Amino acid sequence: MVIKMKKGLKIFSAITIILSLFIYSLTYFIPSPTLNKTNYIAFYDKNNNLIYSEVYQNKSEYIDLENLNKYTYQAFIAIEDKNFYNHKGFDIKRNIQAFFINLFSFSIKQGASTITQQYARNTLLTNKRNLSRKIKEAFYTIQIERKYTKNQILEGYLNSLYFGHGLTGIDAASKYYFNKSPYDLTIAESAMLAGLCNAPAIYSPQINKEKAIQRQRLVLYQMLIQDYITQKQYQDALKEEISYYFQKENSSNLNYYTDAIITELEKLNIYTKDNLKKGLKIYTNINIELTNKINDILKKYMPSDKDTQTSIIIMEPFTNKIIYLTGGFDYNESSYNRAINSTRQIGSTIKPLLYSLALANGFSPNTLLTSEETTFNIENIGTYSPKNPNNKYANTEIDMIQAISLSDNIYALKTLLLLGSENLVSLLKLFDIENIEALPSIALGTVNTSLLKLTSIYNTFASLGDYYKPSFITKVTDANDNILYTSSNTYKTILDHSNTLILNQMLTSTFDESLSSYLSPTMVNYKPYNIYAAKSGTTKNDAYVMAFNPNYTIGIWTGSDSNNGLTNYTLSKQLFKEISNILEEGKNPSWYNTNYHLKALRYNPNTHTFDNTGKLYYFKK
Repeated sequence: MVIKMKKGLKIFSAITIILSLFIYSLTYFIPSPTLNKTNYIAFYDKNNNLIYSEVYQNKSEYIDLENLNKYTYQAFIAIEDKNFYNHKGFDIKRNIQAFFINLFSFSIKQGASTITQQYARNTLLTNKRNLSRKIKEAFYTIQIERKYTKNQILEGYLNSLYFGHGLTGIDAASKYYFNKSPYDLTIAESAMLAGLCNAPAIYSPQINKEKAIQRQRLVLYQMLIQDYITQKQYQDALKEEISYYFQKENSSNLNYYTDAIITELEKLNIYTKDNLKKGLKIYTNINIELTNKINDILKKYMPSDKDTQTSIIIMEPFTNKIIYLTGGFDYNESSYNRAINSTRQIGSTIKPLLYSLALANGFSPNTLLTSEETTFNIENIGTYSPKNPNNKYANTEIDMIQAISLSDNIYALKTLLLLGSENLVSLLKLFDIENIEALPSIALGTVNTSLLKLTSIYNTFASLGDYYKPSFITKVTDANDNILYTSSNTYKTILDHSNTLILNQMLTSTFDESLSSYLSPTMVNYKPYNIYAAKSGTTKNDAYVMAFNPNYTIGIWTGSDSNNGLTNYTLSKQLFKEISNILEEGKNPSWYNTNYHLKALRYNPNTHTFDNTGKLYYFKK
């Protein structure tokens, strides 16, 4: 029997040596895999501060080895690979020992994979148990050992380990099991994590506390006999009463922004398996301080009615930067991103674009049209009878300033009929809004689009006619800071600079209480501290406020998810007032000056006269 065992050992050793030499020689001819911070995505704010990260598409921070206390990684070495710092990727003695233990027990009693082998398997291979995988594992193990230091391998290993319950990485595991960062783990807690990663379905304390403790004690004993801890530390760890947490961190509304980033990266063909394996560092435009403040406002105004939802976008004029986005009141309640994925009718928020077209075709702020209840007979369409709110009309002539301030529908429709609806459709196409029928009703906002596209139109007003395609990203690099993508802050001029200045000045009239008459100015009760141009819009299921000044472009939608009718039409206005005041806190008023082609004149829309009782509006010279 002994002779047969010796013979079997020689054959096994010979086969192992030959196979090892063959694999080792191949590793010199095939490029080594890149594993530094593999499957790690980090998001940075506009000031390059880390705001969110994922490991293997799970919320978790990639933890550098220097940010772990030594007992944590020592616990893993003690139980998983005590010769880690001494071997070149394989523990031959341990392999032979495991082979014969398993052979004579007719089962897998003992594993022999080193930390490097496990790291190769976790990051580059599947869990299939076959000869092909074992050969690939050996191949990658040699390459990893040749390319990386032991500490780099250990760091990557701890961040790639699966800890059960959908958790990947030491950071996610520490927070789930103990509600702690990895640096703060005790010796007993470190031993518990090191013990369970071998078989989380068996050793998780949430599943089987007794087996988890048995396994933890084995880890502690190995730490003791390998001189990682003293006898006293060992005894103290055995006595420690561990407090478990067993909760994943709730997602925050920041996830609406990061989800939108991933959508953008997918369109740019950057969010790919190959790039994910290299690790991605995404530098975004988000203002995290502002984000936290606005999210606090959303909590304050969150309705008990779950059918009422919101989406908000804030852009920085004269750039393509989206500095804030939310797609709902609470990401944990609904992750659907209404800001970019929902297309709704935009109501009267379309009117400034219509009046921009009018200014380009000879209209001025004091152009007069009669506002009265009217049925229009339109060729090839038939009769159309738009209504004003509460069926109230001036029954006399009003100018464009009044039409904007009071959101008069008759003035808007007459303007469209004079210009031709096909011209407004053509203008909308320049903002990537397609599939619109040239019907008279588009003057009143029967156009479906996303809040993202609508905000980009208003950012064009804020940017004095220059259109910037909105972006969440400044640049993307891999984990080694090689640049994969840089955002281009280019623009195209769509609207005339002078006409846009005239329009912007008129849009301040929505806050002017002196213009109250048959209707009230639409934003009169929601005037912010600083100067803003603004336009509201409503449909049966939607309420918008679109506003801007030279510092910020704000798009706010509130509406009914089910399309059963909106019950609170002032919510978007309340949100606007609070958010705009937060934005402008401590800032001096900022507004647009006239240019060489314009003059600022005091004009009174109530009397249609230029006199000192009026407010400043811009007119062409």
